[in-house]
Amino acid sequence: MPPALSWADLSGARVGVWGARVEGAANLRRLAAAGVVPAAVVDDAEPGPVEGHPVLTTAAGGLAALAACEVVVKSPGISRHRAEVADLEAAGVVVTGGLALWLVGVGGEAVVAITGSKGKSTTTAVAGHLAAGLGRRPFVGGNLGSPPWDPAAPRPPGGPDLWVVEVSSFQAADVARSPRVVVVTALSPDHLDWHGDVETYYADKLSLCHQPGATVSVVNGDDPELRARSHLLGPRVRWVRLDQRGSAPGGALRRTARSPAGEGAAGEGAAGEGGLSGRPGWGAPGWTAALGLVGAHNARNALIAAAALQEAGVSGADDPDRLVRAAAGFEPLPSRLQQVAEVGGVRFFDDSLSTNVAPTLAALEVFADERVALLAGGHDRGLDYAPLAAALLDRAAPTLLLALPDNGSRIVLAVDATRRARVVEGAGAGRPGGRAGCAERSGSGIVGGGAGTAGGAAGTGLEVRPVADLAEAVAYGWGWARPRGVVLLSPAAASFGRFRDYRDRSAAFARAVGALTGAGGGAERWRGGAGGGAERWRGGAGGSGGGGT
Repeated sequence: MPPALSWADLSGARVGVWGARVEGAANLRRLAAAGVVPAAVVDDAEPGPVEGHPVLTTAAGGLAALAACEVVVKSPGISRHRAEVADLEAAGVVVTGGLALWLVGVGGEAVVAITGSKGKSTTTAVAGHLAAGLGRRPFVGGNLGSPPWDPAAPRPPGGPDLWVVEVSSFQAADVARSPRVVVVTALSPDHLDWHGDVETYYADKLSLCHQPGATVSVVNGDDPELRARSHLLGPRVRWVRLDQRGSAPGGALRRTARSPAGEGAAGEGAAGEGGLSGRPGWGAPGWTAALGLVGAHNARNALIAAAALQEAGVSGADDPDRLVRAAAGFEPLPSRLQQVAEVGGVRFFDDSLSTNVAPTLAALEVFADERVALLAGGHDRGLDYAPLAAALLDRAAPTLLLALPDNGSRIVLAVDATRRARVVEGAGAGRPGGRAGCAERSGSGIVGGGAGTAGGAAGTGLEVRPVADLAEAVAYGWGWARPRGVVLLSPAAASFGRFRDYRDRSAAFARAVGALTGAGGGAERWRGGAGGGAERWRGGAGGSGGGGT
């Protein structure tokens, strides 16, 4: 872990910048604002110059130039676990990140840091929108939008009085000092190529909860991986759970003050508080529905956001009536389970930011009773697709898996392996054939189906079809889903390789949908504008440049 340096501490130091894309450019602007000229700018993908500085590649003297520096500010996409980072640190070079430097300088009292394998972007956006509606002046950014240390990032009029910052696992691994309030929305395997293995990924992400400065972690209490790692969640934990039995009509969801099963007093934190307002049985009738988000998982994200604002001292964040008013006008983020079109009775949903299995599972649950063509696959990061395969085979409603390159074939193999394991398990339990009626045809075969699963659901069959690209998937899915089905882009994989990022993949999806009717154009032909609330202060859609979750 690097020492706790701030941006101000770099004055007079020999500083190198490693990574020159979105966050790297922000780092260069921050150095320029402080009058610091970088000794080296290194990036293998940017032939540059960037911000007026020449760019070296690592192979053409870049690493040697970084080794001659006292401090190297790296972009999040460069893994802290790379051998080159270890070599630099062994030579006495401090290797840190922009977020780490900013957190030390700004202090943690007015900062809410939000991380998680899924849901962190929506939770960040909701927290910022609610804070603005409750009379605060939030800056909303980080991994979502602009880095908060970027001099070019937009600020609310009068300057921020609250910083709501999304933090990826890549960024968290560099942090040496945390803000007082940390939020964790979920844990599931991701980015194993960056972190090396799943437990290192979890440890890097949760490091925010127990670095110096962290006081309270607001945590999804329904997540089994988080419950199993309560010892990594810092000095005080505030669990937020949904109680489906307390659901009210119209999307209102009530949560309880119970800590997760098996956590006991230690899991509830020093004050023993678990409820959204610290009062057992407190509910929020109607206000989560006022956000216009789809799915119970997003209602939980909203409750987590409100709990985080309470911990940050935002007045009114525990008042359901004020929250209803604050929630008005929220615009869901693009590429997060967003309906982009309806063509011939078929609804098309863009969930391109679902880059691992967990958010794709949540998206499928939203359409549990509907005919769904799922577009899945992308850049391979070594994820385990068995949970997705099981969920697809367990669906009772008709389902088509359109397997996209480059790793769609791995998802198909996971489906086949899960199906075969169930056949063997069924035979071993005295149920010959297990899932009766299983059939498979090459190309667009039916996998599963027939007599249902061990859970008792009467499966109607999963069809599987490999496709060459997104355009083919959209066209085939539309024909299959008619007249009243859903075509869902929720890839469970990153976009790199075939697309610049998830936004580029979203745009390609929208163009393919437009081509069905000759509408053409980009995603904005179907999507609404960015909307009000904190959105107008969010620093663009470009992200921090690190990707990551």
